[in-house]
Parts: sequence; C-alpha cells; structure tokens
Amino acid sequence: MSDRTLMPLPADARLIDLLHLGRPHVIGTYLLLGDQPALIDPGPASTLDTIEAGLAMHGLALADIQTILLTHIHLDHAGATGTLLRRYPHIRVYVHMRGAPHLVAPEKLIHSATRLYGDAMQRLWGPIRPVPEQAINVLSGGETLRIGGAAVRPGSATPAGSAGRARRWLAQLRRRPISILKPGSARSTCCARSTLACCC
Repeated sequence: MSDRTLMPLPADARLIDLLHLGRPHVIGTYLLLGDQPALIDPGPASTLDTIEAGLAMHGLALADIQTILLTHIHLDHAGATGTLLRRYPHIRVYVHMRGAPHLVAPEKLIHSATRLYGDAMQRLWGPIRPVPEQAINVLSGGETLRIGGAAVRPGSATPAGSAGRARRWLAQLRRRPISILKPGSARSTCCARSTLACCC
C-alpha cells in the first residue's frame, strides 16, 4: 500500500496490499504482529497468493496466523476466511453476531453477490467456503480480546459505509492497551486516492 495513509499504523500493525485483480490500493488486509499473529479482514480468496507473499515479507506464513478478526462479512473483507480455515483449522475467527450465521452458511451471501457480479464471481472473489462453526467466536460488543499482542474491545455494529471507520479504529489501536474494533470499522478496501477511508 502507499505510504500516503490517513495516519501512521501502530508499530505492531502492517497493511498488506492484496493487489486485487492486479491493481494496487484496492483491497488490503491488516497484519497484527506478535507471538499470536492475526489478520484483520483477510480479503477474498482470489488474493491468497498475495497475502502469502505479504506475510513472507514479514517472516511469516499463513500457517503462522492464529486469529482472524472480521469487521464484517462482505466478500472483499471476509471472502477468504472459509478457505483459510479449510487449510489451517487452528485459526480462530472473531466476528459480530450479525455476521456469524453467514460465515457458517454463506449461501445467501453468495446468491446475493452473484446477482450483482454474475460470471465474474470466481475471478473477483475466488471460492467462498463455509467457516466451521466451532472456529467462530461470536461477539456482541464490549468484550476485551488479547489479539496479536493488543487488547481489542469490539464495539457495537456500525453501518456499512460509515465514513472514517479506519481512522477511528486505527486511532484507538494506537492508544494501548485498550483498542476499539467495531464491526465494519477496520476498513481495508481503499479509495482510488490511496487512503484508508471507506469506499463502500
């Protein structure tokens, strides 16, 4: 990703540009370093090779990831989760209670997305697989989690598309030890101007 972000990342966080469809600054994932590495919004399965390359730049592999935090379940954020869990069943997934049922049974999500994207589904998002229910930690808000060396306290859901989600989340993440992670707030899809602001 470009160094031109809205604010600097915390010292233990990295933004990996997923080069969606070969284009920079479209979709990214956050890597939280530490003894229990975590990903925030791993993106679509169509970008897994890029995630692996990005992790390798930090001396990590997908097998090292212990936790996935999902801000919400849109395919550009969470589409790879089921595929990752199939390969690495040790990973724990944290998601808001509104999104959890759609991870376990993604048929409605797939049907809805197919109405929009048609034959481009595979090219855009790759395979969309269910996440095993036993791997999911359902969040309602207010919990404090220890993730990747950071204390993260999920908040209540925010509307999809709310402006400034990344800015608020990153500002809170920088204030250790308590951070705020609201579903949909750690926006990893970036605008054309290469910021972390929400596009959709």
